[in-house]
Formats: sequence, C-alpha cells, structure tokens
Amino acid sequence: MIGDDYFQLRSRIGAELQALGAALREVPGAEGAAEEIGAILLPLLDSLKAPFFLMVVGEPNTGKSTFLNALFGEDFAKAEGASEGGEALYFKHGPEKKLTPITPALLEVQAPAAFLQDFHILNTPAACLMESEHQSISERFMPMADVLLFVLSAMDPWAASAWQFLEKACREQMRHVVLVLQQSDLRGTEEIQVISDYVGELCRTRFGREFPLFAISGKKAHLARNGRAIGAETLLEESGLLKLEAHLNRLVLSQPMRQRKLLGSLQAIRQLLEQICERSVAAMRSIQSRVGLLEELLTEGELQADRTLKKLLPALEATERDYHEGVLRVAGLTNDLLATRRAFQRSPSAEEETARPKSLDHRLLHELHHRTDDRWRQMSLVLEEDVRQHDRYVRAHGRHVLPEGFGELEARTGTENDLRRRFTTRIDSALRRFVLALRLDDDIEPGLQRARQTARWLPILIPILALLASVAGWLAGWQAAVIATGSGGMLVAMVYLLTQMRLAAARNAILDKLEESTGTLREMLADQLREESHHAFSKVRELLEPLQNEANAVQQAAAQVVERLQRLGDTVETLAADVARLGKAV
Repeated sequence: MIGDDYFQLRSRIGAELQALGAALREVPGAEGAAEEIGAILLPLLDSLKAPFFLMVVGEPNTGKSTFLNALFGEDFAKAEGASEGGEALYFKHGPEKKLTPITPALLEVQAPAAFLQDFHILNTPAACLMESEHQSISERFMPMADVLLFVLSAMDPWAASAWQFLEKACREQMRHVVLVLQQSDLRGTEEIQVISDYVGELCRTRFGREFPLFAISGKKAHLARNGRAIGAETLLEESGLLKLEAHLNRLVLSQPMRQRKLLGSLQAIRQLLEQICERSVAAMRSIQSRVGLLEELLTEGELQADRTLKKLLPALEATERDYHEGVLRVAGLTNDLLATRRAFQRSPSAEEETARPKSLDHRLLHELHHRTDDRWRQMSLVLEEDVRQHDRYVRAHGRHVLPEGFGELEARTGTENDLRRRFTTRIDSALRRFVLALRLDDDIEPGLQRARQTARWLPILIPILALLASVAGWLAGWQAAVIATGSGGMLVAMVYLLTQMRLAAARNAILDKLEESTGTLREMLADQLREESHHAFSKVRELLEPLQNEANAVQQAAAQVVERLQRLGDTVETLAADVARLGKAV
C-alpha cells in the first residue's frame, strides 16, 4: 500500500498522543492542567489525521477509474448515479456508500474503503476544469493537492484541453506532478518510448522542466490485483504499476511539510511530557510526604501505647504485692476454717451451709478491691491523659494530611469518663474472674469432710476401749487394765493424728493454689493492661489506617503513571529516530 511506512508511523504517534492524554488524566493533582493540555493534544491529533490528497486529472475514457482501482486494490472509483465524464468525484471515507452532490460539477462519494481514511482522491476530467463554471473546483482543490496525477491516454496523449489544464496547474502551483501514460498495453514498446520522449520534450518546451512519467496498463494491473489472471505477479510487473507505486511512496515520505508535522508532534509530545513529568514528580513528593507522615503518626501511636503501658506496670507490681498480702490473710482464715475443733463438730445442715458466707474467695477479692481500687482509678487518669496528649499530637502534626473536622477525642471515645470507666471496669472484672476461678471455698469442705469422717470414730472408739479396759481389769487384774488402756490411748491418738493430717493436707492444697496463682495473676493483668493500653489508642489508628491505605493506593497509582510516562518518553525517542530514518531513506 502506498505510504504504509508513513501512515503506520503517523498512527503510532497518534497512539502516543492519546496515551499521553490518558496518562495526564491519571496524574494526581493535574486536574487543572488536563483541560489546558488537552486543548493542545486535540489539534495535534486532528492535524495528524489529515489525509494525503491525491488529485487525478485526465480526459474522459482514459481509464482513470480502472487505474485508480488497480492502484489502491479496491473497486471504488466509479460512483453509481454519476454521469459518464460530466462531474468531478471527490472520494473520502464513510461508513457506507453514499453519493452527495456538492455543486453541479462536483459530487462527494463516501465509501467504506480502509485506505480512504488516509487518502482523499479527486477524480476529475481536465476538460471540465477548463470550463468557466468549473473554475472553482481547480481554485479550491488544486492548492490542497499533495500530488497531481495527470493521466494521459497512450492512444491520444496530446489532447489540447489536457495540456491546457496542465499549463494552468503549473502556473498556479508547482506541487508534485506525475504524468501517467495510461492504456500503454494498446501500444508497442517502441511507440511508448517515442510518446515518452515526445511528452518529455513538450514539458521542457512548455514548462521548462520534466515531470516523472510512468507508462501504465491499468487493465493488466486491475486483473493482477483482483486475482483474476494467471501469473498475477508477472502481469503486475508488466503493467508498470509497481514503479509508479514506489515513486508515490517516496513522495508521501519525502514531503517536508508532513515530516515537519510528525517532528512537530513529537516535539510537542516531548514538551508536554516534561510538563506532566514535573507535575507527576511534584505530586509524588507530596504523596510520599503524606504517606510518610501517616506512617509516622501510626508508629507514634504504637510507641505511645508502649510508653503508657510502662507507666501502668508499677501498678501491676503493687497489685501483685497486695495480692500476696491478701493471700497471707486468707491463709490465716484457712487455718481457722480447717481447725481441729471443726473436724469434731457436727456437719452443718443444708440450710446452715447455704446461709454461711463464702469466706475465702470473697475475702480475698474484698482485700484486693480495698487495696487496689484507688490505684487503678489513678492509672485510668494516667491512661486518659496520655490519650489526650496523643490526640493533640496527631492533630498538630497531621494537620496537613488529616481531613477537615478530624474528630475530637471526646467525639471518638464517647463521654469524658468512658475511657476511665472502661479501664477500671475491665481491670475489676479481670480480678473478679481470676479470684472466683480459684474456687478456694470448694477445697475447704471436702478436706473438712474427710477429717470429720476420721474424727467420728473417736466417740465410738473411746467407750469401746473403756469397756475393754474394764473387762481386762476385772478378768486379769489391774496390769491388764493398764495395758488395755494404753493400747486404746494409742489407737485414739492415731485417729486424732490422722484427722490432723487430713486437715493439714487440705490447708496445704489451698496454700499451694494461692502461691501458684501469684504468677498467673501477674500474667493475666499484664495481658489485660496491654490490651487496654492498645485499645485506648486504637480509635486514632482506626481513623488513620483508612487514610494511609488511600494514600498508599494513590502513591502506587502515581508510581504507575510515572513509569508510564517514562515508557512514553522512550517511545517518543524511538519514533523520532524512525522519522529521521525515513527522511534519510528518501
């Protein structure tokens, strides 16, 4: 196809212009410049789309339509509804075939041929242009023509009207004129040579210059292009069309105005790229600063939570000491509850057992509350003050990145006392769950019950042993009574000792549980303090994290735009080198 290299290069430049416009719309903060730069891009795109205008002039019945169909490989050059040789036909691209009269002597023909997107073709008889009513056609279109194809018939190459028009064209403008000697298959080789020499001499005489002349057989070329002839390639070579195509291809590529247009578009792209890159770099710096500041604020929140936790840890150690003292008091109470006398008392009734207060668990919990409530209330004030200071820090340092109306502390945490109330309630609940989970009272009654089971043998053994001692004294004398009494005493002592051992085992089990629970209490309270400390600062984090995620997404998009602009810059340099190579090749 004629000018394929040029049109492909032009399409690539147009694609880069469109990509540049798309990239501009994605540059953060470039909304104001998008309209301004877009006003520059649109005319550039329109100018690149300007078609190559080919004006074809010749007498009727010279085979212009056949020649054009062969030149572009499609049957388009005849328009239904147009009279033979009467009107000039202006061919351009359209979605469907359509014939529109512009003037009585000019018809616009739209056709869905792909090449008409790059070429506009005016096919007109020379004789018509010499008539006064058709002068406007030549005056309007001749200055616009990139190439003037002057078609002569090999059977009558010296038609007066044709040469008169050519003389007029050369006077008005000196654009590229190419002479096409059509129907050359109707003459012999020697005749064609004679005609070519004659036409060249005539041009030198009349115009002081020669024009490129190509002897063409449009009929052979049309048959070869449409695949309706055997040996199509040989036939196409014989038609002479390939040489004309090569010359027209050089004309398309060599036009300084079109090369300047391509280079000018590339230069405009470079300048726009520089502007957009500057804006992108500035936007990237702003976004990076925003991301960095948000990360700093989030990190500061974590650090502040750790600092606050360190302030709360002394209260944990003091609570551990208070718990140890409470354990000592509960140990004394345990000795009272598991005293030997209680083993020899009768078991309480169900009503008495229900009415008896739970002494150990509640006494230990009461001791802890009495000693630690004020301390934890003070710690809640410390926590609240740290949160307030952090809130002020965030609003002071993040005023450039936080949205307007960033919530006050009270608005995010509820009423003024909500933070303190939550803290003290959660600590109190943790202590309560911990102490009640010890279930100390559940260990008292089983131990006491086992001791009572042993102790209840004494009231039975003592009468039996006394009776046995009496019987032994009556039967064997006082020595036997003494021996029996001593043996009975030893048996009673053993029962008493076993009762004491069971009570001691119960006391030791409770004391061991209390001793082991000290470390568990510390771990439990440490976890609770850590949770409360980080929760207190989580409200600010919940507000900052969406802002950080949004800023990270914008930063990633901006980085992609910058990378895209860099690729565009590389492509522009490649295109500039291709344009330069085309110019040198021509």
